[in-house]
Amino acid sequence: MTRFFFDYRTSDQALYDYGGEEFRSVQSAEEFAQMIVQDLSHSLTDDWHGWSVEVRNAEGQRLLSLPVECPLQAA
Repeated sequence: MTRFFFDYRTSDQALYDYGGEEFRSVQSAEEFAQMIVQDLSHSLTDDWHGWSVEVRNAEGQRLLSLPVECPLQAA
């Protein structure tokens, strides 16, 4: 199992995940990040528009970044 961290970021703000989650693969961590993005995208407000979820490994290397797109903004 490998620990991955899921940070929420904008160009000028960051919410860091200091605990992380363990997954068997990068693909599993990416699927988890996609679920986070879906959840944020369908929140009752568009406060998450412009944010992204970044997945990092234990060394702090960014593996991927997924943007949060609100349904009303994307249409």
